[in-house]
Amino acid sequence: MKDRSRLCHAHRCQPRGSEGALSGVAAHSIIAVLGEGSPLLLNDGVVTYRSAHLEGVESEKIVHSSHSMQSDPATIQEVRRILREHVAVQ
Repeated sequence: MKDRSRLCHAHRCQPRGSEGALSGVAAHSIIAVLGEGSPLLLNDGVVTYRSAHLEGVESEKIVHSSHSMQSDPATIQEVRRILREHVAVQ
């Protein structure tokens, strides 16, 4: 079966395997994991850390949460940090 998963950055989708930030686009990663221990061995109940991890991002934040982490306080704090960082650059 062909892998149809895609990564979307700045409204452009690229086939899986072409990970990394697009030239000129700042990319950050927030990855949810459940449990304790090495993130390499963990998952969020849906996606493994290894699958979610992207090379070439400016930052990576691991949040101890389930897959639906958008309302987790640590996720919200990290999104705010990233937004403030990019506002300060402009």
